[in-house]
Amino acid sequence: IIATLRAAAKKAPDDGSTEAEIAAGVAADQIDRAAVMYRIATDGESYEPYLDGYGFFKSASALYAEGKDGIVESNPAAAAAIEKALGLLATAYPSALRPDELTASPAALTAAASGVLLETAD
Repeated sequence: IIATLRAAAKKAPDDGSTEAEIAAGVAADQIDRAAVMYRIATDGESYEPYLDGYGFFKSASALYAEGKDGIVESNPAAAAAIEKALGLLATAYPSALRPDELTASPAALTAAASGVLLETAD
């Protein structure tokens, strides 16, 4: 996922966004997708939505770690929102293996993801 995102970023038109803004925006997108997939996973016992969400969470974590210094410097509120959301997602997605019970709150994940999207919006 990360390699594909990096390749897409190289082809994107230059809109004047900084590296930190791009990193925060992509992390926000991945966080939002992870929250959505968790909600879908709670609707049944299918493994695929959980695994997809786990992948989005891990991707967001890696992208944030890579751009953290720039994000913290340029947009501390976005950095705080991302860290909060990643903390909640870490609890929701403890490993790639789906737990027998999904106990995280889909509403809390959605709210945290929305907070990230608000802080990274133009």
